[in-house]
Amino acid sequence: MLFDVDGDVCSIRDIQENTDTDFRAQYKGNTIHCWLDTDDFTPEDNRYYIQVTHNESGMKDYDGWMPEEAGSDLHSAVVEAIRGACLTRRS
Repeated sequence: MLFDVDGDVCSIRDIQENTDTDFRAQYKGNTIHCWLDTDDFTPEDNRYYIQVTHNESGMKDYDGWMPEEAGSDLHSAVVEAIRGACLTRRS
């Protein structure tokens, strides 16, 4: 699956989950998990939560709500996760 992050095309191949509201994959030694949080917000809010965890250290490189200006769909959440955790070639 390809994601364009500020002109850098990122190819994620190791995808564990990819539904309409939930994405989990391994990328560059990290676990990316983005999901629509329906516990705290209604689906109409389109508030995605993003966690990017380094697999070796367990440290979170991104842990928070997707900013509204980043978009309102799951694909945009994954792009924000890659950008926010600095996982592009340009980082």
